Amino acid sequence: MSELSYPYPESSAQALACFKAYDVRGRVPDDLNETIAYRLGLAFAAQFAARRVAVGHDIRHSSRPLLEALARGLYAGGAEVIDIGLCGTEEIYFATFHAGLDGGIMVTASHNPADYNGMKLVRREARPVSGDSGLRELEHAVATSGAEPAGELRLTRRSYREEYVQHLLGYVDVPQLRPLKLVVNAGNGTAGLMIDALASRLPFEFVRVHHEPNPDFPNGIPNPLLPENRSATAEAVQAHGADLGIAWDGDFDRCFLFDEQGRFIEGYYIVGLLAEALLRREPGAKIIHDPRWSWNTIDIVQAAGGTPVQSKTGHAFIKERMRVENGEINRTVTGIPAVLECIEAKYAPAAITIDRTDGISLEFAEWRFNLRGSNTEPVLRLNVEARGDQALMQARTEELLAAIDAMSERLQWRGGVA
Repeated sequence: MSELSYPYPESSAQALACFKAYDVRGRVPDDLNETIAYRLGLAFAAQFAARRVAVGHDIRHSSRPLLEALARGLYAGGAEVIDIGLCGTEEIYFATFHAGLDGGIMVTASHNPADYNGMKLVRREARPVSGDSGLRELEHAVATSGAEPAGELRLTRRSYREEYVQHLLGYVDVPQLRPLKLVVNAGNGTAGLMIDALASRLPFEFVRVHHEPNPDFPNGIPNPLLPENRSATAEAVQAHGADLGIAWDGDFDRCFLFDEQGRFIEGYYIVGLLAEALLRREPGAKIIHDPRWSWNTIDIVQAAGGTPVQSKTGHAFIKERMRVENGEINRTVTGIPAVLECIEAKYAPAAITIDRTDGISLEFAEWRFNLRGSNTEPVLRLNVEARGDQALMQARTEELLAAIDAMSERLQWRGGVA
């Protein structure tokens, strides 16, 4: 880590420029630097009582130094820091949830210019940290801290990429996929790493464009929203006669699609397409959308029998709203049938109705839950609803997850035998 420290506002009344509505983002080193990263690590460990935190970074030159400063702060705050290295943001979210960690922080500026960097933060169960859920408090703690980067850099290095690949493959029926030719443009960000990890498991021919991670971004910043950044993907689709083009931003938490003629497809229409597909699988489900362009989404969702629900714009706000509106929770467990049996035995005596159509669904006077096993991986999927009571839903969710974890650990200790 650099020995430099940087000036920043000491007054809590003066906001830090890098703290935005749902993440941290700014120019390095003026808005965001190693001092702020260290203090953020300290504050995160304290605010969320975090004892195990995953950290990762994108390809930018400033990302690794910022991660190491952040890690020093987390460790000084009492947290074990699990470093998954160069990765995408979704890998941090997955690691946090999959490993039952207390939080995860991705160092990335996504699609911003090369002199920017930032951080995306989640709490336990990969719950996003936004201005509505703890980010303002972290900003205050950083702005009023006098701590300077110091102390030991101790990291536990761990990769969850193979587990994440298996998780992604669980969303599709691979034998039913048609062989397609796909142009894939990683924009010299980190998406190429995941494309390569998936390639041998899928029946596709991949035409790779700007594939290798490169912190100098020789082909421009990976931001396919800019019309001038779309030509490489469009031209490759046309030149290779591809069926589809896909381009990612720098940390591959967003992708953009091109049709077989190389025409850019606005995300607005992709939301409608995905909504139709999800509602075929989950009839009557709620579909979260933001208010920027909504008519097409609302029309499609309602026509397909779903319920459109509007959220604030931004990944953190949308993910929070998904949880409020029954976002599904996944848990990797040992002995799915035995855990289901134990949960049913525990809750069935007080239930008004019991349904075993898909897993187990138990309904009570003010709340209900469905718990079912995945067909493709050792994962239980939990959905909890409450009648207009967010606190009750949260309490019951935490209670169920604690029971599931305890039963799974007991089965693991017994070698998977109930």
